[in-house]
Amino acid sequence: MAPQKLSLAETQAKFKQFYQKNLQKDYENLEIKRIKYLKKFWLYLFAYTALLFIVFAIHNRGYIGQDWFSNIAAVVIIAGCIAVYMQIRNYRDDTKNMSMKKVLSFWGNFSYHNSCSSSHPKNIKSSELFAYYNCEETDESFSGSYSGTSINVAEQELRIKGNKHDIYIFRGVLILLDFQKKYNRKTVVISKGRWWGFIKNNPLFIITLSLLSVPLFFAGYIFLESGLPSDWGYLYPLLIPFGAFLFVAITYFIYQHYNPKKATQKVVLEDLSFLRKWNVYTNNQIDARYILTPHFMEKIVEIKRLFHGHAVDFSFFGGKLLIAVHTNKDMFETTSLFRRATDYRPMAEVVEQLHSIFSVIDVIKAQKNISSENINAKTNG
Repeated sequence: MAPQKLSLAETQAKFKQFYQKNLQKDYENLEIKRIKYLKKFWLYLFAYTALLFIVFAIHNRGYIGQDWFSNIAAVVIIAGCIAVYMQIRNYRDDTKNMSMKKVLSFWGNFSYHNSCSSSHPKNIKSSELFAYYNCEETDESFSGSYSGTSINVAEQELRIKGNKHDIYIFRGVLILLDFQKKYNRKTVVISKGRWWGFIKNNPLFIITLSLLSVPLFFAGYIFLESGLPSDWGYLYPLLIPFGAFLFVAITYFIYQHYNPKKATQKVVLEDLSFLRKWNVYTNNQIDARYILTPHFMEKIVEIKRLFHGHAVDFSFFGGKLLIAVHTNKDMFETTSLFRRATDYRPMAEVVEQLHSIFSVIDVIKAQKNISSENINAKTNG
């Protein structure tokens, strides 16, 4: 049996009973609210679509020029998108404000915050998962204690804020587990696929590189046709708009690579499939090998899957574990505007997500390798 207090099947069965007793009536009442939001959604969608057609018809009759038509149409489209999106967002917020505290109470005494300041800054820096950022935003979070371990889970964004454009360093879920043990060992595990998230979250990066290929293509064409030109000045205006962004991006990558770290030793493990997906750095080789057991890594991969992540990084430092799941999916969605509130399937998925977090704690406590006394004994022996 897996070293955790309850299996997923047992947790799902017990939570279903908890749901029927404490939450089912709330979700039945929520269905009435959902229908009201859904009616507003379709009303706004129809109204703004009709308004757009009216503006188009007036333009075709020659009453407004092309410039006015483009500006008015853009305003209508943007206003319509905001109006229909707010119905989805407001219903989601109402659902979470109503239910999340009760859902979390199944595991213990937890507080839920729909919008709050992050409690992660010092821990993010100490974890060495991210070299640099100067702006962070927290959408929602919950915190509490489970089996003697402090937990803080936040849906968060980390960015390098620029004059014109921000560079997204991280977007996803940060899971901080504090085991209340103080020691200096550090093990940092970085996913080899995390840079796909960096590129995907920063389409301007791809656009910049694509646009830069245009002058380079023409330069190559001119070189093949007539050799080196005497004057390259005609290319300069094409490069100027991208210079500032490239400077920030290159500076970030250099800093990321050369940033001094405490976890400097690269760990070579026997599991080749693990090494194909992650790079492991530590300041204690023995500690790293005792922590990164196959069962623990199964739980990390499970968290990545359940939170729909394209990458997951994590770091053990100072008796804490910080897990960073790179994902664009909203956290803990128990319902949808386009699904009946009483449909239990989204709730079952949320229970599975929460179970995956708590089971990491159970696994680490069962291994007993997080204890500083145990690690010292192994090291001295």
